[in-house]
Amino acid sequence: MFVKKTVRLTSNILSMFIKLFIWWCLNVLLFPINCSLPNRGGQQETEQSTAGPSVELRFAYRLLEKLIQYLDLVLPLMEKYFSTHRNYFIAIATATNNVGAASLKEKEMVASLFCKLASLLRSRLAAFGADVRITVRCLQVLVKGIDAKSLVKNCPEFIRTSKLTFFNNTDDLGHTIINLQDGKYSHLRGTHLKTSTSLFYVNTVVLPVLTSLFDHLANCEYGMDEIQVASYKILQALFTFGTDPNLTHDRKYLKTEMEKYKPALGSCLGAFSSTFPVAFLEPHLNKHNPFSLLNRIADHSLEAQDIMARMEGSMPTLETILSEVDQFVESEKTYADAPHIIDVIMPMLCSYLPFWWSQGPDNVSPTGGTHVSMVTAEHMNQLLKNVLKLIKKNIGNESAPWMTRIAAYTQQIIINSSEELLKDPFPTACRKS
Repeated sequence: MFVKKTVRLTSNILSMFIKLFIWWCLNVLLFPINCSLPNRGGQQETEQSTAGPSVELRFAYRLLEKLIQYLDLVLPLMEKYFSTHRNYFIAIATATNNVGAASLKEKEMVASLFCKLASLLRSRLAAFGADVRITVRCLQVLVKGIDAKSLVKNCPEFIRTSKLTFFNNTDDLGHTIINLQDGKYSHLRGTHLKTSTSLFYVNTVVLPVLTSLFDHLANCEYGMDEIQVASYKILQALFTFGTDPNLTHDRKYLKTEMEKYKPALGSCLGAFSSTFPVAFLEPHLNKHNPFSLLNRIADHSLEAQDIMARMEGSMPTLETILSEVDQFVESEKTYADAPHIIDVIMPMLCSYLPFWWSQGPDNVSPTGGTHVSMVTAEHMNQLLKNVLKLIKKNIGNESAPWMTRIAAYTQQIIINSSEELLKDPFPTACRKS
């Protein structure tokens, strides 16, 4: 009886959140602000009277006043509730024990609430004002409460509609790159009617939400198999956004804004690399991967074929990227000369290498040598050695805050690296410090 009451209470809370949210959306964002209650004398208000106490008698004024109060309550409540009860929503109920686990309907409701809130923020960004940041935090908390495996298995229609729509909307990244290339600065500044391709929206909303989503999927060991086309678009856009120096056209505003959020972009790419089911830096091995879109290209649209072709032409291979890092470390270049190496490429490699090393020749022996990745411990040793060299070169440099970031990224690699690599650079770095 207690379990049934608990489930019913949780369902009611979820329904309340969704109803309050939809009601607020309809009224705050769509309600005609100029509607007013008739004054007591039955006469129309003059322009002078709109500045007086009668403004407070307007229906719209009263409604907006109440809605602002509700908004100040609903968003913090949503953030706190789903943060506290996250485990309940992602737990899997069993036949013998369903205590403390959400029902399938509740799981779908959480995902639906996330999609609705994300869609609203995208289409009505300006209406949120100062509440954008707490709304983003709500999205980050909500996405960590989504049981992706259960939804894919039991609610395929929801995945094909609401969830896929969310991922397709992240194509705003690609449109932002086009705007950068074409010099559409009003779109980038957010002064154009469509704000979803502004740098503010991309940096403040898209990157943190996607990072939380990819981190969550990686922790749940779910590999985004059903949304590969949209995921490839995201990957291509993130990499171009973080590594193409020509996008700023040497404009100070653009350069400052993009450099400011480059570490966040690298974190997003790193999170993506930890959950995507295809070794995207080793495309020649995709034919061996049963999850690869390449093996099902005939079952997909021309869009899928196009994105695969574009990926091959724009995305460098693993050996090319590692070589680029080698050249940067051995040269006299500083962080300012190539910030994308440290802020974007390093986080991506630090996630990609240990993820695919577990499925590489050091750990698996498929029949016929059909490896899905050829990442070995040597690749990780090579990258970690370069990181140590960079740290050694910059010890005592007060203008190198990136060293703390890069140290955090390499933790995943250190666990799987061999001790031989420490014989040369590490003692030297210790003596220098």
